[in-house]
Amino acid sequence: MYKIDRNLLPDYITNIYPKKRTNTSIYNTRNSENYSIPKCFQLYKWSFIPSVVNEWNALSVDTRQSDSIRIFIEQIASNFAYNNNCS
Repeated sequence: MYKIDRNLLPDYITNIYPKKRTNTSIYNTRNSENYSIPKCFQLYKWSFIPSVVNEWNALSVDTRQSDSIRIFIEQIASNFAYNNNCS
């Protein structure tokens, strides 16, 4: 999703993913950076895309807006290690 979010993949891949929610209000909403999945769209019915988008939307905005793929992966890894610490 990091590469999709930054348009670093070919169009034939990015075109099948849903677009970000557009902020139709004059107010800055907290969900404006999230992706929205159409509920009745048959393309997604048996796809992994809804779960990937839900996982992406669950990340912190800071993680999603990482400056590089390396920093993004480090933040994911540190968050995963922190949440799965069994000590």
